[in-house]
Amino acid sequence: MFFNFKISKSFLAVIFLFLFSVLSCMAYTSAAPTSTKADTSAKSISLPVIMYHSLLKDERLQGDYVISPELFSSDVRYLKDNGYKIISTQELLDYCEGKLDLPDKCVMLTFDDGYYNNYLYAYQTAKEENIKFVLSPIAINTNIQTKAEHLSPSYSHCTWAQLKEMAQSGHVEIMSHSYDMHQNSARKGTQIMPNEHLEKYKSVLSADLTKAQERFKEELGITPIGFTYPFGAVCDEARQVIKEMGFKLSFSCEEKTNTIEAGNPNCLYDIGRYLRNGTDSSKVFFEKILTDKKQTATA
Repeated sequence: MFFNFKISKSFLAVIFLFLFSVLSCMAYTSAAPTSTKADTSAKSISLPVIMYHSLLKDERLQGDYVISPELFSSDVRYLKDNGYKIISTQELLDYCEGKLDLPDKCVMLTFDDGYYNNYLYAYQTAKEENIKFVLSPIAINTNIQTKAEHLSPSYSHCTWAQLKEMAQSGHVEIMSHSYDMHQNSARKGTQIMPNEHLEKYKSVLSADLTKAQERFKEELGITPIGFTYPFGAVCDEARQVIKEMGFKLSFSCEEKTNTIEAGNPNCLYDIGRYLRNGTDSSKVFFEKILTDKKQTATA
Protein backbone atom coordinates (compact mmCIF):
# COMPACT_ATOMS: atom_id res chain seq x y z
CA MET A 1 0.00 0.00 0.00
CA PHE A 2 2.79 2.38 0.90
CA PHE A 3 4.50 1.74 -2.45
CA ASN A 4 1.28 2.36 -4.35
CA PHE A 5 0.66 5.58 -2.43
CA LYS A 6 4.09 6.91 -3.40
CA ILE A 7 3.39 6.16 -7.02
CA SER A 8 0.08 7.99 -6.81
CA LYS A 9 1.76 11.08 -5.41
CA SER A 10 4.34 11.04 -8.17
CA PHE A 11 1.66 10.62 -10.79
CA LEU A 12 -0.33 13.51 -9.39
CA ALA A 13 2.79 15.66 -9.37
CA VAL A 14 3.37 14.96 -13.06
CA ILE A 15 -0.25 15.80 -13.90
CA PHE A 16 -0.02 19.05 -11.93
CA LEU A 17 3.15 20.12 -13.73
CA PHE A 18 1.60 19.30 -17.10
CA LEU A 19 -1.53 21.32 -16.41
CA PHE A 20 0.52 24.22 -15.09
CA SER A 21 2.61 24.27 -18.26
CA VAL A 22 -0.46 24.20 -20.52
CA LEU A 23 -2.21 27.00 -18.63
CA SER A 24 0.97 29.12 -18.64
CA CYS A 25 1.32 28.76 -22.40
CA MET A 26 -2.33 29.70 -22.92
CA ALA A 27 -1.97 32.78 -20.75
CA TYR A 28 1.19 33.86 -22.61
CA THR A 29 -0.44 33.36 -26.01
CA SER A 30 -3.46 35.46 -25.12
CA ALA A 31 -1.31 38.24 -23.68
CA ALA A 32 1.29 38.26 -26.43
CA PRO A 33 1.08 40.97 -29.14
CA THR A 34 -0.38 40.06 -32.51
CA SER A 35 1.94 39.15 -35.37
CA THR A 36 3.54 41.71 -37.68
CA LYS A 37 1.26 40.63 -40.50
CA ALA A 38 -1.85 41.21 -38.41
CA ASP A 39 -0.56 44.61 -37.27
CA THR A 40 0.08 45.61 -40.88
CA SER A 41 -3.37 44.64 -42.06
CA ALA A 42 -4.97 46.58 -39.21
CA LYS A 43 -3.20 49.85 -40.06
CA SER A 44 -5.01 52.46 -42.11
CA ILE A 45 -4.96 56.16 -42.96
CA SER A 46 -7.61 58.57 -44.18
CA LEU A 47 -6.46 60.16 -47.43
CA PRO A 48 -8.08 63.18 -49.11
CA VAL A 49 -7.00 63.57 -52.75
CA ILE A 50 -7.39 66.90 -54.54
CA MET A 51 -8.22 67.08 -58.26
CA TYR A 52 -6.91 70.09 -60.19
CA HIS A 53 -7.16 70.75 -63.90
CA SER A 54 -5.98 74.11 -65.24
CA LEU A 55 -4.05 77.04 -63.75
CA LEU A 56 -4.53 80.44 -65.39
CA LYS A 57 -3.80 84.00 -64.32
CA ASP A 58 -6.74 85.53 -66.19
CA GLU A 59 -9.52 85.90 -63.61
CA ARG A 60 -12.16 85.86 -66.35
CA LEU A 61 -11.26 82.25 -67.13
CA GLN A 62 -11.24 80.99 -63.56
CA GLY A 63 -14.11 78.89 -62.25
CA ASP A 64 -15.00 75.30 -61.43
CA TYR A 65 -12.09 73.74 -63.32
CA VAL A 66 -9.65 76.65 -63.53
CA ILE A 67 -7.86 78.27 -60.60
CA SER A 68 -5.08 80.83 -60.37
CA PRO A 69 -1.43 79.74 -60.03
CA GLU A 70 -1.28 81.78 -56.82
CA LEU A 71 -4.18 79.80 -55.35
CA PHE A 72 -2.41 76.51 -56.04
CA SER A 73 0.71 77.82 -54.29
CA SER A 74 -1.49 78.96 -51.42
CA ASP A 75 -2.99 75.44 -51.18
CA VAL A 76 0.44 73.90 -50.89
CA ARG A 77 1.55 76.33 -48.20
CA TYR A 78 -1.71 75.84 -46.27
CA LEU A 79 -1.26 72.07 -46.23
CA LYS A 80 2.37 72.30 -45.14
CA ASP A 81 1.63 74.91 -42.48
CA ASN A 82 -1.09 72.66 -41.06
CA GLY A 83 1.16 69.64 -40.79
CA TYR A 84 0.03 67.66 -43.83
CA LYS A 85 2.43 65.46 -45.77
CA ILE A 86 1.85 65.64 -49.52
CA ILE A 87 2.46 62.09 -50.72
CA SER A 88 3.03 60.35 -54.04
CA THR A 89 1.35 57.28 -55.50
CA GLN A 90 4.56 55.31 -55.00
CA GLU A 91 4.55 56.15 -51.30
CA LEU A 92 0.91 55.08 -51.16
CA LEU A 93 1.74 51.79 -52.86
CA ASP A 94 4.67 51.18 -50.53
CA TYR A 95 2.44 51.84 -47.52
CA CYS A 96 -0.14 49.39 -48.81
CA GLU A 97 2.57 46.76 -49.30
CA GLY A 98 3.92 47.26 -45.79
CA LYS A 99 7.19 48.82 -46.95
CA LEU A 100 6.58 52.32 -45.56
CA ASP A 101 4.84 54.03 -42.68
CA LEU A 102 2.83 57.20 -43.32
CA PRO A 103 1.63 59.82 -40.84
CA ASP A 104 -2.07 60.27 -40.11
CA LYS A 105 -2.17 63.64 -41.85
CA CYS A 106 -1.56 62.86 -45.52
CA VAL A 107 -2.94 64.37 -48.70
CA MET A 108 -2.35 63.85 -52.43
CA LEU A 109 -2.49 66.44 -55.23
CA THR A 110 -3.47 65.43 -58.77
CA PHE A 111 -3.81 67.22 -62.11
CA ASP A 112 -5.95 65.87 -64.96
CA ASP A 113 -5.52 66.22 -68.74
CA GLY A 114 -1.90 67.42 -68.86
CA TYR A 115 -2.29 71.10 -69.69
CA TYR A 116 0.74 73.20 -70.60
CA ASN A 117 -0.08 75.57 -67.74
CA ASN A 118 0.56 72.67 -65.32
CA TYR A 119 4.15 72.73 -66.57
CA LEU A 120 4.35 76.53 -66.42
CA TYR A 121 2.94 77.00 -62.92
CA ALA A 122 2.27 73.82 -60.90
CA TYR A 123 5.65 72.32 -61.73
CA GLN A 124 7.44 75.50 -60.68
CA THR A 125 5.58 75.51 -57.36
CA ALA A 126 6.42 71.85 -56.83
CA LYS A 127 10.13 72.61 -57.23
CA GLU A 128 10.00 75.67 -54.99
CA GLU A 129 8.05 73.89 -52.24
CA ASN A 130 9.78 70.52 -52.73
CA ILE A 131 6.57 68.52 -53.18
CA LYS A 132 5.23 65.94 -55.60
CA PHE A 133 2.01 65.87 -57.56
CA VAL A 134 0.34 63.41 -59.92
CA LEU A 135 -0.20 64.39 -63.57
CA SER A 136 -2.49 62.42 -65.89
CA PRO A 137 -2.06 63.56 -69.52
CA ILE A 138 -4.13 62.43 -72.50
CA ALA A 139 -1.50 60.80 -74.72
CA ILE A 140 -2.94 61.78 -78.09
CA ASN A 141 -3.08 65.44 -77.07
CA THR A 142 0.58 65.28 -76.08
CA ASN A 143 1.37 63.79 -79.49
CA ILE A 144 -0.47 66.61 -81.23
CA GLN A 145 1.00 69.36 -79.05
CA THR A 146 4.55 68.13 -79.57
CA LYS A 147 4.15 68.84 -83.29
CA ALA A 148 2.56 72.27 -82.79
CA GLU A 149 4.52 75.47 -83.35
CA HIS A 150 2.77 77.52 -80.68
CA LEU A 151 2.06 76.90 -76.99
CA SER A 152 -0.67 78.79 -75.15
CA PRO A 153 -1.28 78.57 -71.39
CA SER A 154 -5.01 78.87 -72.09
CA TYR A 155 -5.54 75.77 -74.19
CA SER A 156 -2.30 73.91 -75.02
CA HIS A 157 -1.27 70.56 -73.57
CA CYS A 158 2.22 69.53 -72.48
CA THR A 159 4.73 68.22 -75.00
CA TRP A 160 6.58 64.94 -74.52
CA ALA A 161 9.74 66.87 -73.69
CA GLN A 162 7.96 68.77 -70.93
CA LEU A 163 6.44 65.60 -69.49
CA LYS A 164 9.84 63.95 -69.53
CA GLU A 165 11.47 66.89 -67.74
CA MET A 166 8.82 66.81 -65.03
CA ALA A 167 8.94 63.03 -64.63
CA GLN A 168 12.72 63.03 -64.33
CA SER A 169 12.68 65.87 -61.79
CA GLY A 170 11.20 63.65 -59.10
CA HIS A 171 8.45 66.19 -58.44
CA VAL A 172 5.84 64.83 -60.85
CA GLU A 173 4.41 61.33 -61.29
CA ILE A 174 2.83 60.49 -64.63
CA MET A 175 -0.34 58.39 -64.73
CA SER A 176 -2.38 57.32 -67.75
CA HIS A 177 -5.54 59.18 -68.75
CA SER A 178 -6.06 57.00 -71.87
CA TYR A 179 -4.61 57.47 -75.34
CA ASP A 180 -7.75 58.81 -77.04
CA MET A 181 -10.78 58.00 -74.88
CA HIS A 182 -11.22 61.36 -73.18
CA GLN A 183 -14.41 61.92 -75.14
CA ASN A 184 -18.06 62.29 -74.19
CA SER A 185 -20.08 61.28 -77.24
CA ALA A 186 -21.47 57.82 -77.95
CA ARG A 187 -19.14 56.55 -75.25
CA LYS A 188 -18.44 58.53 -72.08
CA GLY A 189 -14.75 58.12 -71.39
CA THR A 190 -13.87 54.47 -70.90
CA GLN A 191 -17.36 53.30 -69.98
CA ILE A 192 -18.98 50.42 -71.81
CA MET A 193 -21.80 51.50 -74.13
CA PRO A 194 -25.34 50.15 -73.85
CA ASN A 195 -25.66 46.81 -75.69
CA GLU A 196 -21.91 46.75 -76.46
CA HIS A 197 -20.51 43.23 -76.61
CA LEU A 198 -18.23 42.65 -73.64
CA GLU A 199 -15.34 41.12 -75.56
CA LYS A 200 -15.41 43.88 -78.17
CA TYR A 201 -15.44 46.50 -75.41
CA LYS A 202 -12.51 44.92 -73.61
CA SER A 203 -10.58 44.77 -76.88
CA VAL A 204 -11.22 48.47 -77.62
CA LEU A 205 -10.25 49.61 -74.11
CA SER A 206 -7.17 47.36 -73.90
CA ALA A 207 -5.94 48.56 -77.28
CA ASP A 208 -6.27 52.22 -76.30
CA LEU A 209 -4.57 51.82 -72.92
CA THR A 210 -1.82 49.66 -74.40
CA LYS A 211 -1.10 52.32 -77.02
CA ALA A 212 -0.87 54.96 -74.29
CA GLN A 213 1.45 52.81 -72.19
CA GLU A 214 3.68 52.20 -75.19
CA ARG A 215 3.92 55.93 -75.94
CA PHE A 216 4.77 56.72 -72.32
CA LYS A 217 7.49 54.08 -72.41
CA GLU A 218 8.88 55.29 -75.74
CA GLU A 219 8.89 58.98 -74.90
CA LEU A 220 9.43 59.06 -71.13
CA GLY A 221 11.07 55.72 -70.40
CA ILE A 222 8.39 54.90 -67.81
CA THR A 223 5.25 52.79 -67.62
CA PRO A 224 2.55 54.48 -65.52
CA ILE A 225 1.37 52.39 -62.57
CA GLY A 226 -2.00 54.13 -62.30
CA PHE A 227 -5.00 55.06 -64.43
CA THR A 228 -7.22 58.13 -64.11
CA TYR A 229 -10.73 57.59 -65.47
CA PRO A 230 -11.76 60.28 -68.00
CA PHE A 231 -14.74 62.16 -66.55
CA GLY A 232 -14.59 59.74 -63.63
CA ALA A 233 -16.70 57.38 -65.76
CA VAL A 234 -16.14 54.11 -63.93
CA CYS A 235 -17.79 50.76 -64.70
CA ASP A 236 -17.21 47.18 -63.60
CA GLU A 237 -16.04 46.14 -67.05
CA ALA A 238 -13.38 48.86 -67.08
CA ARG A 239 -12.25 47.93 -63.59
CA GLN A 240 -11.61 44.39 -64.79
CA VAL A 241 -9.51 45.55 -67.74
CA ILE A 242 -7.54 48.00 -65.57
CA LYS A 243 -6.58 45.24 -63.15
CA GLU A 244 -5.84 42.71 -65.89
CA MET A 245 -3.46 45.19 -67.54
CA GLY A 246 -1.47 45.50 -64.32
CA PHE A 247 -2.43 49.00 -63.18
CA LYS A 248 -1.91 49.10 -59.42
CA LEU A 249 -4.28 51.97 -58.67
CA SER A 250 -6.95 54.12 -60.28
CA PHE A 251 -8.54 57.52 -59.69
CA SER A 252 -12.22 58.39 -59.95
CA CYS A 253 -14.04 61.72 -59.53
CA GLU A 254 -16.21 60.70 -56.60
CA GLU A 255 -15.78 63.29 -53.86
CA LYS A 256 -14.85 61.33 -50.77
CA THR A 257 -12.01 60.80 -48.34
CA ASN A 258 -10.34 57.44 -48.93
CA THR A 259 -9.54 54.83 -46.30
CA ILE A 260 -6.20 53.30 -47.27
CA GLU A 261 -5.51 49.99 -45.54
CA ALA A 262 -2.05 48.49 -45.29
CA GLY A 263 -2.13 44.98 -46.71
CA ASN A 264 -5.22 45.65 -48.84
CA PRO A 265 -4.22 46.50 -52.45
CA ASN A 266 -7.86 46.63 -53.57
CA CYS A 267 -8.37 49.89 -51.66
CA LEU A 268 -6.13 51.61 -54.23
CA TYR A 269 -8.73 51.32 -56.99
CA ASP A 270 -11.38 53.99 -57.59
CA ILE A 271 -9.61 56.48 -55.32
CA GLY A 272 -11.97 59.40 -54.76
CA ARG A 273 -10.95 63.02 -55.26
CA TYR A 274 -12.23 66.48 -54.35
CA LEU A 275 -12.57 68.89 -57.27
CA ARG A 276 -10.66 72.12 -56.59
CA ASN A 277 -12.68 75.12 -57.70
CA GLY A 278 -11.32 78.58 -58.33
CA THR A 279 -13.52 80.49 -55.92
CA ASP A 280 -12.80 79.23 -52.38
CA SER A 281 -9.72 80.34 -50.47
CA SER A 282 -7.31 77.64 -49.34
CA LYS A 283 -8.61 77.87 -45.79
CA VAL A 284 -12.27 77.62 -46.77
CA PHE A 285 -11.71 74.79 -49.26
CA PHE A 286 -9.59 72.59 -47.03
CA GLU A 287 -11.62 73.15 -43.89
CA LYS A 288 -14.56 71.61 -45.73
CA ILE A 289 -12.75 68.35 -46.39
CA LEU A 290 -10.08 68.09 -43.71
CA THR A 291 -12.19 68.78 -40.63
CA ASP A 292 -14.45 65.82 -41.38
CA LYS A 293 -12.60 63.15 -43.32
CA LYS A 294 -15.54 60.77 -43.07
CA GLN A 295 -17.75 62.64 -45.51
CA THR A 296 -18.38 60.85 -48.80
CA ALA A 297 -20.22 63.35 -50.95
CA THR A 298 -20.79 62.39 -54.58
CA ALA A 299 -19.34 64.51 -57.37
